[in-house]
Amino acid sequence: MITTFAFHETPPDGLSRHPRVRRVGGRGAVLTFPLARDDAETFDRQGYGGSRYGAVVMETLREGVDPIAAPERAGASLTLDTACVMRVRGTGGGPATGVVLFTLCDLAETDAPAFLAQFTAASAFMARRPGFRSARLYRERSSRARAAFVNVAAWTTVAAFVDAFSSDAFKRIIVGGFETRSRILVAPLPSAPVLEAAQ
Repeated sequence: MITTFAFHETPPDGLSRHPRVRRVGGRGAVLTFPLARDDAETFDRQGYGGSRYGAVVMETLREGVDPIAAPERAGASLTLDTACVMRVRGTGGGPATGVVLFTLCDLAETDAPAFLAQFTAASAFMARRPGFRSARLYRERSSRARAAFVNVAAWTTVAAFVDAFSSDAFKRIIVGGFETRSRILVAPLPSAPVLEAAQ
């Protein structure tokens, strides 16, 4: 599957206050997520890297089929064509609603192996934490000098993520050794179908 992310500073026209899924007959789907700006500002104040974006459009497409050319992508400030490089499932259950956190990371291409090694260890830790549901890591499909990754993680609450992210055990895993610019975007998920599509 090819996944295209379109990050909008201003949500596209007609976007409701809730996420939605639009299936495109046998070719893929377009998921649109309005973002919670208050949560982004909280992350920014706490040094996690908030964001100015107001919506994310996530278009998934089967390989070898014609592009969807989703109108929801029009006017995006940033567009990334990606492929999924890692999937993680949580060990526990939880309610069928919650939040999706989009973490956008930008780093030097030469630092990508170190980033992936730390992400793998961090994901194993997160998978055991209360409130974690699933995550997928996407990597931009380009050959430029910078590497871009998007982590799409489903949690039951923002508080559950912050508790895990700020724990001493997690900080011991994320040892750095490279420079990365990260931004965290939060989308509320009020319904199970959208959560299942995002996972």
